[in-house]
Amino acid sequence: MKAAEPQARLPAVSDTAAEQGPLPQPPVIRERAPSKPPRVWPALLLLTGVIPAVLLVSGAVALAAYFVAFMGGDSNASDSKSLELWLDSILPTPTGLFVVLLPIQVTLLILAVGPALLSRLGWRRRLALEAPRAGLVVHLAALLGTLGLSYVSEALVVALFDEPSDSLELVSRLLFEPEGAYGASVIVIGGLAPGLCEELFFRGYVQSRLVQRFGAWLGIAAPGVMFAALHFDPQHMLGVLLPGLWFGFVAWRTGSTWTSVLCHALNNIGLGLAVRVYGEDSADPYELSLSHLTFGAAGLLVAGAAMRTILRRTPAGDAGARPLSSAALGEREAGP
Repeated sequence: MKAAEPQARLPAVSDTAAEQGPLPQPPVIRERAPSKPPRVWPALLLLTGVIPAVLLVSGAVALAAYFVAFMGGDSNASDSKSLELWLDSILPTPTGLFVVLLPIQVTLLILAVGPALLSRLGWRRRLALEAPRAGLVVHLAALLGTLGLSYVSEALVVALFDEPSDSLELVSRLLFEPEGAYGASVIVIGGLAPGLCEELFFRGYVQSRLVQRFGAWLGIAAPGVMFAALHFDPQHMLGVLLPGLWFGFVAWRTGSTWTSVLCHALNNIGLGLAVRVYGEDSADPYELSLSHLTFGAAGLLVAGAAMRTILRRTPAGDAGARPLSSAALGEREAGP
């Protein structure tokens, strides 16, 4: 009879564990917390406070300049019985440019760039100063749309008002009365300074954040309306409302504030040149004529075609609201 073979000894669990070390633990799966939308209260706070800030700074600069001129023996300041009369006397001079126009633009520049420097996104990205997501055709359409809406706005103003407001008279004297080389430089400065500073604040700092949080309609409309309100009187507000909304639209669709800066600056410079060349030939620019109606209707058609071209040639959806990385989303905790 054959003897049973001895069975192989199975290793004890304790021996196996000792040889292989501790058993590997299953990976811990942590759910990623949904990213919170970027905070908007700094942009909303500055948007609601921009008009008081501009009035405060402009008033302080005007009073300081008047005091310095009066104490320095400036004949205009000495002969003027009030600050208003003195300001009226200096409008066509370089002093008028520095006292009336530049304080507003510097205030807007500080309100835009100052908070943007605190952003973890970097100030350029926070102000949407990135390469436009659009080509030459889109930019040409943006410029043509700007021109078209300028004619529409002019027709509306002429149809609703009989004469220019005090605000428009002030702008006209400030920008269009100076002659020679200084007159040319005023047109350039009057185009570039608002084109850059106003766009950095309204479209760069404010709109880019509001579009990310609330979408395009509210994100464009809110700064567009406040942009018009910054021009203070109803006539001037009506004249800039449609162009302001258009600047917001092109900045949103191209994803870059540079596009709206280009449109705004060239629109201002073109308007200044047109007034220089044709302004004196018009017998009564505030008399509604067939030419106003014709150019207004043509401008509306051009703007509509330009909008259609831009919509077709730029990314669909939330164009202009560039996605934030997970690291950049930490900006909501530490920067405006």
